Amino acid sequence: MRRYRGAGPAVAAVAVLGAVVGCAGLNGTVTCAGAEIPAPSVLLDVSAWLPGHPQATPRACVDASCETLSGATIRPGTFPLPVGGHPDRTVTVTVSADQGGRQVLQVSRRVRMVHHQEHGPCGTFGWWQASVSLTATGALQPH
Repeated sequence: MRRYRGAGPAVAAVAVLGAVVGCAGLNGTVTCAGAEIPAPSVLLDVSAWLPGHPQATPRACVDASCETLSGATIRPGTFPLPVGGHPDRTVTVTVSADQGGRQVLQVSRRVRMVHHQEHGPCGTFGWWQASVSLTATGALQPH
C-alpha cells in the first residue's frame, strides 16, 4: 500500500485523485486499474504546540512505531504515521519532546482508527485513519 502525506481532507483528496488518475484513459474513457488506497495511518497535527517550543525536537509514536520529527519533517499541518497490524483497532499515540538535553513533553492517548469510504469512477474504496492534535498546552486531542 502507499503512504500519503498531508492534512486529513488532503489525504482523502489525494486518494480520490489517485483513483481518478488510475481509472481515466487518455481519450476520456474510464478504464479501471484499481484505486490507490492509502495505508492505515494516524494523522498528528503538532502545529499548535510548536510555536511555543521552537527549539524542541518532538518524537511521535503509534504503538511501537516511532518517528523523530526533524526540521525537514515538521511543517504546519499534519503528517501520517504508519500503523502496523489490523487497522480496525485502538492504537496508542505518544508524543515526547526534548529541548536543550531535557524532556519538555511526554503525553500519550489511545485513539480508535476510523474507516472512511470514498465513491469514485472506479467504485468504492476505503481507508483507515485516526486524527489527533497536540494542543498548545501539550495535550493530545482526538478528532
